[in-house]
Amino acid sequence: MSDDRFVADGHERLTKSSEFRVARSAVIASVQARYADQLAAAGILRRLVLRLRMRREVAQELAKLAPPDALYFRT
Repeated sequence: MSDDRFVADGHERLTKSSEFRVARSAVIASVQARYADQLAAAGILRRLVLRLRMRREVAQELAKLAPPDALYFRT
């Protein structure tokens, strides 16, 4: 029998890994770069809307990297 086993905290393990933190930082930097000009020119309410949109985009991209409802296994 293989030593591969599904783990209950696989998502948590993945999101705490150094590789994921690097990928997370890259996603955040990418989203911030895309919105930098718009944020600079926006008023306070528009900035709030843009920040919410940025947060949603970051969350969507991170969910692609580490889906919270996926099954994870230890190798």
